[in-house]
Amino acid sequence: MSIRMTDVSFHYDRKNPVLEHCSFHMKPGEIVALIGKSGSGKSTMLRLISGLEAPNEGTIYVLDQVVADQQVDKKPNERQVGMVFQDYALFPHLTVKQNVRYGISHLRKEDQEILIQEMLELVGLLDKINKYPHELSGGQQQRVALARALARKPKVLLLDEPFSNLDASLRIQIRNDLSLILKKQEISCLFATHDIHDARHFAHRIIHLADGRIVSDEKCL
Repeated sequence: MSIRMTDVSFHYDRKNPVLEHCSFHMKPGEIVALIGKSGSGKSTMLRLISGLEAPNEGTIYVLDQVVADQQVDKKPNERQVGMVFQDYALFPHLTVKQNVRYGISHLRKEDQEILIQEMLELVGLLDKINKYPHELSGGQQQRVALARALARKPKVLLLDEPFSNLDASLRIQIRNDLSLILKKQEISCLFATHDIHDARHFAHRIIHLADGRIVSDEKCL
């Protein structure tokens, strides 16, 4: 399995649980949507899998390896997971090239250059390599964030509301392009959304969250 959560709970204090006894799994190459209202626990689940938070109970597996339980808490860069935040989290003072380089600075300079070119070509932004985020459209900024996440060669990609800031025509284009990229790179994807249309048009399965609990898990037709 690419991701497996077993009886995972998370809370900041015991009176206000954010997630309660959540269990699910994802197959390699699968695209799964997490859908629910604001505050249902979608973003928290992504943060737990990525390593930005640690579960209070339960176990999280990535590629059949334990990455988090009550004894283990692997760092985000040890999990083979990439994450794109809702606001893209680009550094405004860095160029497109420098933003993509940020996650791969441990590589040799020559390998960095090759990978940056490869990722920007993949997302169709090679001609924007020396631009700054404020010089790009919302869709282009999203593609830069995606290129930065993909440059780390993750096996699992986590996306938080990836289409929410895009107009109707652009979200269809981004959805289609991203689907092709995931298939080409053989990457599993878990994404949070409040939009059932995005979920049905992009995912293989939809997991519904309400009040911190998984209430249904259905296949898309």
